Amino acid sequence: MQRFIPLCLTTAVPFLASLIVSAGSALPLLSNGGFEQDDWEWRSGWGHAGHEVIQGEAHSGRKAMYFRASGATHSLRYDYRGGPIEVDGWYRLRNVKVGKRRYWKFWVTVNFYDAAGKVTSHADVHLAEGTCGWTQFKRTIKAAPKGTHSIELSIAMANCTGEAWVDDVQMRADASLEWPAWKFSEQPYYTGTVLPNPRSVSYGETIPIYDAAAKRSTLHVEVGDQACRGARFGAEMLGARILKSARAVSFGRADAGSPVPVTVVLGRLRDPHVVAAARRFGVDLPPLPAQGHAIRTRNQPGASTIIAAGADDKGVAYAAASLAQMTGVDGGRLVLRTFNLTDWPDFLLRVGSDHMPVSDQMLTRLVMNKISVYAIQHRAWWKMVGPDTYAGHHKRRPYEKLLRRNRDFVERTGAIDIMILIHIYVGGGRPKEQTGPVFDIANDDHVADLTRRLNWLYGNSVRTIMICVDDYTDRKDGVYVCKTKAEKERFGNVGRAHGYLMRRLWEALAPTCPGLKLSLVAAPYSMQHLESIVSQESGEHYLRELADEMPDEVAVVWTGPRITSPTITRQDWQAYAELVPGQPLYIWDNCQGRSPFASYDVKWYADIHRDSAWSLMYQNSHFVGWPDTMPAALAANDLMWDLRDYDPEKTHRTACAKAFGPVDYADIAAVNNGYMNGRRLVGDVNRDADALEVLVTRTYDALSRLEALGVPTAVPRRLLAGASITPDVSARFKAIPTVVIPRFSTPPTLDGKLDEPVWETAVSLPAFADYRTGTTKQAKTDLFATQCRMGYDDQALYIACVNHHGDVALHAHEDVGKQDGKIFFNSDTIELFLGANPLVKDYFHLSADHTNTKHDERRPKPGALWNGEWQTAVHKSKGTWTLEVRVPFKTLGVDTPQPGERWRANVCRAFGQNSELSCWAPIYGSFHNWTFFGSIEFK
Repeated sequence: MQRFIPLCLTTAVPFLASLIVSAGSALPLLSNGGFEQDDWEWRSGWGHAGHEVIQGEAHSGRKAMYFRASGATHSLRYDYRGGPIEVDGWYRLRNVKVGKRRYWKFWVTVNFYDAAGKVTSHADVHLAEGTCGWTQFKRTIKAAPKGTHSIELSIAMANCTGEAWVDDVQMRADASLEWPAWKFSEQPYYTGTVLPNPRSVSYGETIPIYDAAAKRSTLHVEVGDQACRGARFGAEMLGARILKSARAVSFGRADAGSPVPVTVVLGRLRDPHVVAAARRFGVDLPPLPAQGHAIRTRNQPGASTIIAAGADDKGVAYAAASLAQMTGVDGGRLVLRTFNLTDWPDFLLRVGSDHMPVSDQMLTRLVMNKISVYAIQHRAWWKMVGPDTYAGHHKRRPYEKLLRRNRDFVERTGAIDIMILIHIYVGGGRPKEQTGPVFDIANDDHVADLTRRLNWLYGNSVRTIMICVDDYTDRKDGVYVCKTKAEKERFGNVGRAHGYLMRRLWEALAPTCPGLKLSLVAAPYSMQHLESIVSQESGEHYLRELADEMPDEVAVVWTGPRITSPTITRQDWQAYAELVPGQPLYIWDNCQGRSPFASYDVKWYADIHRDSAWSLMYQNSHFVGWPDTMPAALAANDLMWDLRDYDPEKTHRTACAKAFGPVDYADIAAVNNGYMNGRRLVGDVNRDADALEVLVTRTYDALSRLEALGVPTAVPRRLLAGASITPDVSARFKAIPTVVIPRFSTPPTLDGKLDEPVWETAVSLPAFADYRTGTTKQAKTDLFATQCRMGYDDQALYIACVNHHGDVALHAHEDVGKQDGKIFFNSDTIELFLGANPLVKDYFHLSADHTNTKHDERRPKPGALWNGEWQTAVHKSKGTWTLEVRVPFKTLGVDTPQPGERWRANVCRAFGQNSELSCWAPIYGSFHNWTFFGSIEFK
């Protein structure tokens, strides 16, 4: 007997019950109050780490929301049109100890928002403490306060201890409610097309698949007697899509039409039920490569049959994902657009990333978009990777538990793989009590410990592991150097040390970890590094020593000729491959798009997927939890899927529809064009203020229209502001400061004390202000004061800064005394920017911190390879430290400035230990925002 899955009857019983309501009764707002779809339709509140959706302890169904510590979850926000509000649900408690205040306990409440999106008030539904079995809470609120525009439900464990479980939660409101704006969680939106764009597809008619009278879909899935895991998961994914779409239909007023029964035969190519269905309908299913899938539709009078087959579990899941994308709400009706498709990807391992393990729902979203690998870029201290027994306690996020959930998803579905990136040299990511190097390759215990952790990852279904040393490898005077003296004595150079590490890891893991894909992000991971970050000779020597030591089975990761390469040719590939002879390479693509609603226009040579090790491309875009980058991520995956037929403009239009719904693409284009053209106008020496004003108005009008439709605009607004494309940009230009620098009669002695009379004749710059806003506050606190003075003589420019830090203790860091040390985020640093030609964006960046460690560079070239001859001195007293700087004109390559000559300049302070960034001239973004540098005139 064949196994059928009638999707709307087996997916979530609480949801089905919520649809069967009599005319005129209150409509349910929450369709996932039983949490069967994980946290879909819910979002984290304060202390969000204290709760999660779990299985096995539900009031009904399989899942419930579990609170193990203080935290809160909010429902999505729903439009309110008046009438009573009903809330009910079930909870149970264990040892919940109440806090000192009324709301420091288990708490259910309804929040009321005004038209501006601000909370105006709330109404308590239930408060509880202690221990109890499953207990119902229930309340009817006669009406929301006057002026309420939207409502949400909040459930919290507020400042108390113990455990709580919540399930079968419902919130209902008057039947006149319109379809609420919950739709953003409905991804992908229905567009009537499949993305990634299939290599062979023909689209047919659109048919209704919702029976309004029975309140259910007419689509059923047949998975066979012994369904493969890809088919079981595919049916689950398709069911969830229909479930969410059916809810939207229940709120609609459009005619549902005459529903058509649809049977989907889902499975592998050689599954008996698939073979039998193909024979019955005369369908010839083609042979398919890995991850390949084929869909064939056969229409009969009053019904349709769809045969959806894959070459493997991923292929079957992708067939179901294609069907899910072709199912959705169109014109108020739940529809399926019929189609025929034959497809497979070029790159077999198409990787999308974020920074932590994620929920099943998020992994499902990746599969829906046909991503084959989810990568966790683990930037914390390397010893935090591993089980809690030897990785330490994770107070906020139990890493082991989260990764185990991902492993269970991988093993249950076969639809996606997990990859881990481990940065062994990331400074500042380790616990404060740890000192010394982050990782010492000469320390055999360190190497053995890392091996043990990687072996644990493999046991958790992680088959692809990347070790990252990249930009955190130490260098001195343009040469890569070993991290420790022991490494230098044992290996001679850092290239050989890195190669040794990878050889030790491979030799230990390969015998017991079949299928392991191990790789290294080497220090120079692009050709660009060999000219700007280190010398070409040093970089090439490092890579050859690395390859000579490392096993041929270990891959080297590469980004192209540049860190973000707009084009990669076969010649580029060969040029880098020659530096690591014998090592396989694969692609790390850093191009995440350059505009607010980013597109993807990198050009690759056609056969790069064959050259890339394991057919892998790591796309450094955030598919998970970053809605603004979703179009770029979807477009990048489209290119990875089919390199030859990629159309950037067409794909971006489709990707925006998938990510944001039926918005006017002209508004998306207006915002992107405003950003690109605005940067050109803002950076132009001869600024056209009128053209800039017209462009800014057009850009923000488009943003407002998109925002009204629910498109997330926080990141686009931040990017526009960072590029100074804002409504007040004219005022910003007028506020650029100018100072006149006096000529010193005698040069000061550099001792950091500022006790010589000559400093009394220096010009004092205005008090430093927040780098973005120009105010003396950052966040909610006053900035620590910074006072700066400047003067010059025939030989040099002099700068002195008095830096107040109050009771914040200044600590040493690992790079004290090193040339070009890392002093920007972990210290208290003064940064000086000097551009002798105000019409050319060429400037020097000179920095020194409280330990008198220096960093210098020349932008745009040669970057950090430039090392100037300039002097500094530091003096410390209670609550302050003082820096004196002497910059010889000779080291800048200029003559003594003439009276009246003007330079572009800025002085900034990066008080990383206190998370403060301030400047003399506010630059509304990066310290390197040259457009808003101040002006200094030599007297």
